[in-house]
Amino acid sequence: MSKLRVVSCKLGVAVLALLVGRAASAATLARQCGAFGIVTYDPLPVTETQTTQVPVPYAWLNAHVPGIAYACEAYEAAATATAANGRPVWACYALGLDPQDATSDFRIASFPMKADGTPDFANVAFDPLQAQWNVPDAPVTWKGAATLEGPWRTVTEEVGRGVSPSRGSPGTARPTMQFFKAVVFGDADDDLGGVQLWEGGPYWAECNVGASKPEEYGYYFWWGDTVGYTNTGSGWISVKDGTSISFSSSGIAASTYNKDNSALLSAGYIDSTGNLVAAHDAATAHLGAPWRMPTDAEFSALVENCTTEWITTNGVPGRLVTGKGEYANRSIFLPAAGYGYDSSLILLGSDGSYWSSTPDSDYSGIAWFLYFSSGSFSGNTYGRYDGQSVRPVRGFAE
Repeated sequence: MSKLRVVSCKLGVAVLALLVGRAASAATLARQCGAFGIVTYDPLPVTETQTTQVPVPYAWLNAHVPGIAYACEAYEAAATATAANGRPVWACYALGLDPQDATSDFRIASFPMKADGTPDFANVAFDPLQAQWNVPDAPVTWKGAATLEGPWRTVTEEVGRGVSPSRGSPGTARPTMQFFKAVVFGDADDDLGGVQLWEGGPYWAECNVGASKPEEYGYYFWWGDTVGYTNTGSGWISVKDGTSISFSSSGIAASTYNKDNSALLSAGYIDSTGNLVAAHDAATAHLGAPWRMPTDAEFSALVENCTTEWITTNGVPGRLVTGKGEYANRSIFLPAAGYGYDSSLILLGSDGSYWSSTPDSDYSGIAWFLYFSSGSFSGNTYGRYDGQSVRPVRGFAE
């Protein structure tokens, strides 16, 4: 509320009442006072909230919070109230959101990926745009929930240059926002999809490579192959050009079969981590980065960190894999897609075999995979000439 000070002025009470609570110009006040003197006034002592992490201008609250009372206490209460989208009103101001719109919320719109499959944080696109935030210079960190969070940087404001004296003496320190946290690998608002089944784990695709539904079998691959094959009932057909193959050692002797890790590394099939490179990764070949085949270690972590149940989904038997604890509401379905050997599809509906990107370091010709049936769920190794399913993942264990 403005504080008026009358200097040599004969001004009626009725006129004063009209002036209280608004910032009239000195010239206007002088005209109203005639030739008897002028009226001076102090600026509004508070023009933005004082108790919120990010100060919110009263003018913004007037525009976005209907029916607000013109009092300091009312503005503070309005700024700390919960908006229609579930965030505090002050957070809506900071992120450029509409507090009256339940669908108005902060999102990661998109982010590119580096060649190693990790996010390129320097080129993230936000919704709303960063230019619309009311903390435009706030850097962003990438772990935790999409929420505003401290710590707060302390800045010093000097009296003068438009800063009201009522906000403090010269050198008064006030808190302002330093940064907020945002999700990059999240469940909602993430166009890439995937399900994280334990803290710090990768995100598992909901379908096999070549499938559009969780219960579909998708394509089959020998280890190190990126083409993919389907079974017609009388043999295996390439999804690339329709040629026929036989899932046997003789059919792939020129690729990865009977090559130890040293030979695989030398031939460019695996890298120094001991896993398939992107050029020989079936998931990356069909879906693009950041999708890739799971490592043997990730399959082991899947077994350790999840519970499994043999169920039937839309007529297809398989394993429902569910997280534990706070992840108990997240699951993926792995259909029992059997596996390919010679010209046949074997054990369809009773067994599941899913390739990892990891060869067995002790024996050439075999690789690690996830095997399950109605009574088992574990990692194992087998000949690389098998035709097996691939369930993609993205992200890396922390």
